[in-house]
Amino acid sequence: MIKNYLKFILIFLLNTFSRNYFKHKNLILKFLGSDISRDLLINNDVIFILSKPENLAIGRNVTIGKNTLIKIRENGTIHLSENCVIEENCRVIAAREGTLLIKKNTNIGCATHLISGGKITIGENTLVSPFCYISSSKIKIKKNINLLDQDYEHGEIIIGDDVLIGRVSTIVSGTNIENGAIIGANAYVKSIAEENGVYVGAPLRRIGYRN
Repeated sequence: MIKNYLKFILIFLLNTFSRNYFKHKNLILKFLGSDISRDLLINNDVIFILSKPENLAIGRNVTIGKNTLIKIRENGTIHLSENCVIEENCRVIAAREGTLLIKKNTNIGCATHLISGGKITIGENTLVSPFCYISSSKIKIKKNINLLDQDYEHGEIIIGDDVLIGRVSTIVSGTNIENGAIIGANAYVKSIAEENGVYVGAPLRRIGYRN
């Protein structure tokens, strides 16, 4: 009981420190059990909701923009590798047994949602443009059951190294975007995108390859 109360107080403090107290935020995360680099740069108004702080790992030189939500529910796991940038107004969520791994030197554009109830892996040196939606969970649509009462299916998304995801794209469970692929803006991806392929549209279609 006392331990849970202390955890609540620490997370409250974590979410109320201003931009002048980065070191304090890092220390609180470490005290809660998160694997946090000392070079982490947390911008103002980043929100942490962590059912299991020990399931959060953030590498060196990671930047998290303002008004971004980092959320772990149930047994979810989030790992942000070194030199990643999470821009402002993003939602980074792992729930149930879900895992979310972003490898080094990758940039997640503003207002992008990353939601993992299954498994999401984003490779190195990859750019996810603003306003994208990437979710490894999808709602079932059985008849005679209200949508709000439906269960979810949880799968896997793999995004390789040196990939570009265009603005306002949606990527769902079952997607494998291979190394070097380019996905144009407003695309809907639910299958395999070949290595170095250039893709557009909803439904997705290949229009060429990188030179």
